[in-house]
Amino acid sequence: NCLGSSIIQSQGLANGSLFPIGLSTIEYTATDAAGNTFEATFEVTVNDNEDPLILDLPSDITIDNDAASCGAVLNWIEPSVTDNCPGATIVQSGGLPNGSFFPIGLNTVSYMATDAYGNSTQSSFDVLIIDNEAPSIINLNSTINVTNDPSLCGAIVNWPEPEVIDNCAGSSIIQSAGLPNGSLFPIGTSSISYSATDAAENTVIQSFDVIVSDTEVPSISAVADFIVNPSSACDFSIPDYSSLVSTSDNCGVLSIVQTPISGTVLSGHENTQLITLVVTDIYGNSNSTSFTITLKGKTLYYADNDQDGFGDAASPVIDCNLPLGYVENDLDCDDANEFVYPGADEICDGLDNNCDGLVDDDDPLILGQITWYQDFDADTYGNASVSILSCEAPPGYVQDNSDCDDNAFDVNPGVSEIPGNGINDDCDPLTLDGDDNDGDGVVNDLDPDDD
Repeated sequence: NCLGSSIIQSQGLANGSLFPIGLSTIEYTATDAAGNTFEATFEVTVNDNEDPLILDLPSDITIDNDAASCGAVLNWIEPSVTDNCPGATIVQSGGLPNGSFFPIGLNTVSYMATDAYGNSTQSSFDVLIIDNEAPSIINLNSTINVTNDPSLCGAIVNWPEPEVIDNCAGSSIIQSAGLPNGSLFPIGTSSISYSATDAAENTVIQSFDVIVSDTEVPSISAVADFIVNPSSACDFSIPDYSSLVSTSDNCGVLSIVQTPISGTVLSGHENTQLITLVVTDIYGNSNSTSFTITLKGKTLYYADNDQDGFGDAASPVIDCNLPLGYVENDLDCDDANEFVYPGADEICDGLDNNCDGLVDDDDPLILGQITWYQDFDADTYGNASVSILSCEAPPGYVQDNSDCDDNAFDVNPGVSEIPGNGINDDCDPLTLDGDDNDGDGVVNDLDPDDD
């Protein structure tokens, strides 16, 4: 109310000072000329609205799994906190702790920083664990070597199915190539592949071979030995005999090879040749059959042992050329007698000399027959007027023809003349009897010209 008063700041930070967070009191004192004073105050409140700052927070981390693990152990440098005011703290507020085993996939790690005045901030980073480990196929067969099943051009092949293992669950395995297990596999090499895939789509493919060998020989029929005839002279050109056999094979016949080859010339009667036919299938297996051919001439020749130019039908040979001691005909009926042959004179010897099937008297071509005379009265003297030609004496015939009365046993040249009985008993015209041959009345014995 009077002049002369003054005012000063009597307490608190000076105007324009940096006031700390919190409540600060400012006091002013006024004094007048009379020494009266008055104090007045006001408060300055500074609020901390600034969030703390997280420093050195890791960036997002992407790493592969640890070997044979479905995840990875991860360590990082811990972040720190800074703030406008002291007393700020930082803690991990989410995710697996530093140094933990992180599973495959995306994991989030969070940190929260809080200052002394309750201001806070939160930051995070991602941890991505990638499964880059391919699964493993176990118990996969090594190469399978088998021979064909009988009569089949291949083999049915079975094998134990392989399995899959992986660092993580969820893997699977399938056969991705080749014939299915238990199939009929063809001759040769077939490749079998298996594909294993895990949950992360990592895939591995492994294979093995199935090798089927054809060890079955082809079949070939047998051929019996046989005789061949010369094609010219005593030569024979061996033909292709493959048509004589039948062949078969489980996979197929490739060839039939003959030894000796067709066109080979075989010479000489009774010469033999072994023929071998080898059949080979398409995989090189072979089988064979053999037989013998014997070269024999086409002409029959006959032994001429008696060298009469005619052969013995009972002693034939087949040859290419005329053998020594043989002829081309078989007309001799007795090859032990050089005088017996077709065209020889038929004579009385009890043989079929001319080989016409007729002997002696049965043969109209007989030569040298004897004349035989009838001996009707059986006095051993024959009747000259009754005769027959024959090799042997027919019954009732004799060679003598001097009987003058073949009806009288007592009249023949062998008896004595009985004079005067009027019979020429001894068949001698010179003996005395009553005959008068010239009829002159004088009996023959007394008539000198009885003629």
